[in-house]
Amino acid sequence: MKKRFTAVGLALLMVIGTTIIPNEKFILNDVQINVSAETKSNGYIGTTSDGFTYIINADDTFDIFGYSGKSEKVVIPSKIDGKDINSIWGITFNENKKIKSVVIPEGITTIGDYTFDRCTNLKSISIPKSVTEIGERAFNRTAWLTAQQKANPLVVVNNILVDGSTAKGDVTIPSNVKSLCKYAFENNNGIKSITLSNNITNIPLGCFQKCSLLEKVNFNDNLKEIGQSSFEQCTKLKSIKIPKKVTYVSWQAFNDCTSLKSVTFLGTAFETMISFENTPWFKNKREKNPLVIVNNVLIDGRTASGDVVVPNTVKKISSYAFTTNQKMTSIVIPSSVEKIGNSAFINCFELKSATIMNKATEFGIEAFVNTFDLTLNGYENSTAQNFAYENGINFNDLKPISSCTVTLDNISYTYDGKAKKPSVTVKNGNSVLVKDKDYTVKYSDNTEAGTAVVTISGIGKYAGNIKTSFTIKK
Repeated sequence: MKKRFTAVGLALLMVIGTTIIPNEKFILNDVQINVSAETKSNGYIGTTSDGFTYIINADDTFDIFGYSGKSEKVVIPSKIDGKDINSIWGITFNENKKIKSVVIPEGITTIGDYTFDRCTNLKSISIPKSVTEIGERAFNRTAWLTAQQKANPLVVVNNILVDGSTAKGDVTIPSNVKSLCKYAFENNNGIKSITLSNNITNIPLGCFQKCSLLEKVNFNDNLKEIGQSSFEQCTKLKSIKIPKKVTYVSWQAFNDCTSLKSVTFLGTAFETMISFENTPWFKNKREKNPLVIVNNVLIDGRTASGDVVVPNTVKKISSYAFTTNQKMTSIVIPSSVEKIGNSAFINCFELKSATIMNKATEFGIEAFVNTFDLTLNGYENSTAQNFAYENGINFNDLKPISSCTVTLDNISYTYDGKAKKPSVTVKNGNSVLVKDKDYTVKYSDNTEAGTAVVTISGIGKYAGNIKTSFTIKK
């Protein structure tokens, strides 16, 4: 066969750094070249005599990622050159119309995404117990899967639920199932409720997406993560209770669930990521307050505007909570906030000032990326200062207002039924601070007889607050 290189083949060779020296053949799609046996190390690609294309891993094991053989009855080798085979990569046999049976040897642990997809004549697959991971749609549109679905609409392999797209009615995941495949129930138009077994800790990508009749989901208490788009467009789903152990509700998990009016979070250590877009529950929350806060987690602030002050009850700001907000110009994040999620303020182009009151707030990856004119206000030697310097963001060193002196022009009044507001002077050393630039003033209990309180809160270069008092006598 003539030697040919595709752009993909050349790019792959550049990535793995393989030296091309005539000696031994391998085939990658329509690429045929010769490679010296001396290059058989991590990243080396080769093809066996019976058509299995493989790559050598760093641990000296092999993965299979292509098949150019002509056999209808495929037996995958357990070893190549005496080395173990770990995985069958996705699309290895994709759209192969010739194969009718496949034997996978003991020792292989992973079957990748779409591995046998559209192998329409594939009727027999022998899968060993060593397989612990099966990718999305690995067996779609095979005769084997059709036969399995007829025998049981919940197709389970080695305690992995591979497919449930033909299940109907009220479905309970069997107790032996330990994991679900991505997109396992996608586009199912028959199930009305789903109950998860206690072994399920993660609902993967798109697992129940577009299940048009799904009205109820019974999660288990051991669930930890609800994956991306896992219930997206389940338009009859009305209410959910998210268990206490769930720490992450991923991107678009419940988006476009147009009947979802009730969402209850039983825990407080969770994070969401634009997970409820176009649901009545989220719409109602946002209409009441542009800062959508659930169990002390701020999950959305994309419609907040102007100078935003996060309530001091908030402990966490979720990933992407303020993404692409173009109306917010400043934000004060109180000392109660322990973590700011990944990309929480990404593409907030109009955000000029962010004040971080907690010296130890944890910053997620790219928390303030693409906020071009931003100044971070924080304390010296704080995580905010470190984050600003590491990410090329302007930093302003905050001064605690509590270190300043406060003087009232009158500390004793006689009760006359009118509110009393003595003038306030705040000094930092010999420098007199400016009201509404460096601080704000709030009076309380300042009408009736007794002790009135004046609260001075730092703004701009100053942070925190200080209180003083005066008396009203009868």
